[in-house]
Amino acid sequence: MTGTLSLVTKSVIEQSFKKFSNTDYEFSINITSTDLHLGYLEDQLLKYAKRYGISPLKVSLEMLEDINTLNTPEILAQLNSLRYHGFKISIDDFGSQSSNFSRLLEFSPDYIKIDGSFIKNILTDKKSLVIVEAIVLLCKKSNIKIIAEFVHNADVQVKVDELGIDYSQGYCFGEPKEELQ
Repeated sequence: MTGTLSLVTKSVIEQSFKKFSNTDYEFSINITSTDLHLGYLEDQLLKYAKRYGISPLKVSLEMLEDINTLNTPEILAQLNSLRYHGFKISIDDFGSQSSNFSRLLEFSPDYIKIDGSFIKNILTDKKSLVIVEAIVLLCKKSNIKIIAEFVHNADVQVKVDELGIDYSQGYCFGEPKEELQ
C-alpha cells in the first residue's frame, strides 16, 4: 500500500504543477507522513517547480494533523529544507485528532487549517468556539497563519473575522470546481 500511496502523491505533484503553470495562483498539495518517511518529496517538488517554472513560494504542502509521527530529526530536517527552498508547510484538519501542541511548535508550520467540524458549529456549540479560540491564540503567539475550513455561510464568516482568523475556505465562497476561475 505504501508504494501505491507514494505513486499517487508523485502523480498529484506533477499534475498540480502542470495545472498551475502559467498562472499566478498559489496552491496546496496534500502530503502524508509516509511521503516524508520515504524521503522523495524534495527532489520531486524541486524537479517539477523547475520544469513548470513555478516558484516554491507559491506552493503549500498540507499535512494531516498526524504530527506525532513527524518528530524524528530526519523528518524535521526535511521540513526545514523544504521551507528553506521556499515551500510553505501547512497542517490540515488541526484539532481533529491527537493535537500535540509542543510538536507543533517544534516544526513551526506556516499555516494551520482548523478542522471544519469546529468551524461549522462555531455559532451553536460553545466547546467548538473555545477550541477555535485556543487554536487562534496559540497560532497568533507563534506567528502561524490560520485558515478556517468549512465556512459555509456569511454568519460563520463574520465570527471567523471577529476571531482574527487570517483566511477562510468553504461553500460561503463557492463550490469546488475542476477548472481554475
